[in-house]
Amino acid sequence: MNKLIILCVSIFISLCSFGQNNDGKKVELKFKTRVAFYSVTDRYQLIKDTIYHADDGFRVFSGYDIEKASNGKEYVIFRYNNWRGSKQVKDTIRDQQETLLLDSLFLYNLKNPYTDDSVKAQIYSDILDSLSTLAKNELDKKPVHVDVVGRNGLKLALLKSEFEKLSDKGLVEDVYSLKCKHATRFATGFMTVPFKLRPKEDTVNFNMTTDITLGSYIGVKRRLTRKGNNHIVFPATLGLSFINITNNETTNIKPGSNNSVTPGFTWSTGVIFDIDGFNLGFVIGQDYASGIGEDWIYNKKLWYSFSIGYSFFNNKDK
Repeated sequence: MNKLIILCVSIFISLCSFGQNNDGKKVELKFKTRVAFYSVTDRYQLIKDTIYHADDGFRVFSGYDIEKASNGKEYVIFRYNNWRGSKQVKDTIRDQQETLLLDSLFLYNLKNPYTDDSVKAQIYSDILDSLSTLAKNELDKKPVHVDVVGRNGLKLALLKSEFEKLSDKGLVEDVYSLKCKHATRFATGFMTVPFKLRPKEDTVNFNMTTDITLGSYIGVKRRLTRKGNNHIVFPATLGLSFINITNNETTNIKPGSNNSVTPGFTWSTGVIFDIDGFNLGFVIGQDYASGIGEDWIYNKKLWYSFSIGYSFFNNKDK
């Protein structure tokens, strides 16, 4: 009955693992190359009179929207407002450009001289509107280039195809929060132990065995760095083992055989540093051999294992 309960718990943990593998809360996206953005209004209308340039290392908030512009192209909209808690500065470059351009034409500073003739007044108004439209079109054709750093209060737009191209090349990097509530999470998955070191027992000297142990783990996973897959994991495992038992470890082996492979259950725990797939860890545990029980000198005795470079975890768990 106890073995059935252990097996059911192990299967349950294994099933849970498929929904628990994430890397924490993403808070920023970091561009690893120089990028040029358009800006958008609060209504997500594309503004093309100014191009904002950002150098390598520029960051935006991780949440973004995808909008289709009037030209039919899809753009990714990023937020760069109130950056890192600093005071927002409303961007006025576009307004200044339009004002200077229109002032230079001496149009908006003059009153309509045809107040007594509605037909001429309408023609004069249409001319002003046409010139204003031409001015704006010229700004769209020859946008001003501005450094984006320090200009808070912006929504930035980048062609979706360009963003996907940068992402595929690894030039857009996820940046994660290191706050405890965001960087620490419940984790499950599968773990294997490469070998077991067993202390001296009775007449058997210190020994290293290569028993195959594959089990489900449940534990706590803590992110160590804002970028990359670098974590510390405190796992607890419960799983099936195939235990290699030699003649000098028990008398409960058929005469004439040198060793036997016996199924059993294993629990283990420890601490493992998972540095982008490179593992450095230490694990201890106990084996419970089935059928042999107390006749096996290592039954219920602590073993330990460590590894440098070997991945304890299945790659799908990362």
